Amino acid sequence: MIAIVRAVLALCFIGILSLVPAQAAAPPQGTIVLVTSSAPTLTSKGQSALWRVTPVGAATRLLARAGAYGLSAPVLSPDGKHISYVVDGRALWQMDSNGSHARQLYALPAASSGLITGPHYSPDGSTIAFTAGCCGNLGIFGIDSNGAHARSLLPGGGLRVFQDWSPDRQHMLYTDGGALWVADARGGHAHALGGDVPSAGNFRDAHYSPDGTHIVATLHPAEGSEAATAAIVLLHTDGQYLTLLTKDLSFDVGTPSWSPDGKRIAFLVSSGAFGALGRQHDLWIMRFDGTQKRNMTHGKLGDVTEAGWAR
Repeated sequence: MIAIVRAVLALCFIGILSLVPAQAAAPPQGTIVLVTSSAPTLTSKGQSALWRVTPVGAATRLLARAGAYGLSAPVLSPDGKHISYVVDGRALWQMDSNGSHARQLYALPAASSGLITGPHYSPDGSTIAFTAGCCGNLGIFGIDSNGAHARSLLPGGGLRVFQDWSPDRQHMLYTDGGALWVADARGGHAHALGGDVPSAGNFRDAHYSPDGTHIVATLHPAEGSEAATAAIVLLHTDGQYLTLLTKDLSFDVGTPSWSPDGKRIAFLVSSGAFGALGRQHDLWIMRFDGTQKRNMTHGKLGDVTEAGWAR
């Protein structure tokens, strides 16, 4: 009975969205940064490349290139002036948004066997949070965006992976063993989200909407769920009203991120085609309610491995 009620509420939620008067859609704003491998324009197959693209697919700019898995986790600063990214899984770098002045901000000790993943700027751009560690001992760290004052935000001891800052910077969203948790900005008052979250499955790539009212995430569904493969989901910040946005796509999806106005979501879709490094992915864009899905790259930049839209 509970499952039926939730399904009805989810349908009502989508129905309410459909009652909003239709208006001429404004073109998507902001900038998308993405990492690809085996791009047709690269001279060596297996290289990774960092690109800056417009959300309407009109222009692309190659910013950097490295070995097959050398570049990962690109993210734009809130003011659009800088891009933070990870090199070889062990060093946090930052460049100007035009690709110039690349410099290392932080690196793991040489004797460490851990990895750095998922850097994210705080809403005011002053701090970059990231996850570091290995072997079931992951922690969340922060560093000033100029590379100073590296510090622990949430100690390790489990599988804690940073996901996002709340728009007001009062809270941080993270996963612990795949479950969604929230804590205050200093790592205190941590608690797991309730609602539909505990029984749904494992989450990753979770991000607050720009107005702080919703979360979009990738869900690897629990056994018996109506989603057979990884799906993009939308939910309230308390874990209620989880809605599947990609039920109509037959291949795996992931890495959602919000447009600056919160009206669209960029995400990756497995194309079904195989490249030199396995199944390839394209960059897609859809409305926040799951409608108007569009393939933006069609394999032209190679296999898109990660992408992020600037707030």
